[in-house]
Amino acid sequence: MQTYTLTPAAKSHIDAQLTFFNDASDKILRAIQKVNELNIQAVQNIVLESINCAYQLWWAKNPNEFLSLISAQIQPAAEKGRGYQQNLRNIAARAQADLYSVAETHMPEASRTAAALAEEVLRIASEEAEKAVERQREATKKMESDATAAANAAREEANGSAERIVGHQYEQAGNSSQSPSVH
Repeated sequence: MQTYTLTPAAKSHIDAQLTFFNDASDKILRAIQKVNELNIQAVQNIVLESINCAYQLWWAKNPNEFLSLISAQIQPAAEKGRGYQQNLRNIAARAQADLYSVAETHMPEASRTAAALAEEVLRIASEEAEKAVERQREATKKMESDATAAANAAREEANGSAERIVGHQYEQAGNSSQSPSVH
């Protein structure tokens, strides 16, 4: 299993990104919390108003009073619905402004660390390419050296074999002139 170590530029870039995401997440969670608070308040108001309205309708003396009570609730309910929508828009606008502010705050650092990381990656890649070229040169030199040594060894072996053959032939020629001939 291969382990990797983070370079200072990579660590700095990751830290900048994490800080940005933490701050952005914090702003998003605050907006969600405000929407939840708004929803809880709206539900509480609806329940209370529904109970109050049901109580009034229960004690209505005739159908005309009943219809009058219902129609009296329509306008305030519509206004409360518009108020709820406006509160939602305000929360969304505030969240958008907060996120823009977070991005504006963190982008210079993120850009700087990204550029430093890119430079470091380029430097490391260049160094590794140089090392690979040097290894290739060394391998080529070793192959040339091995080939030259093998050629020299083969030449010496050939010369040695030729000398042995010539020497052996010379000995045979010398032995045949020294041996008495039998007639």
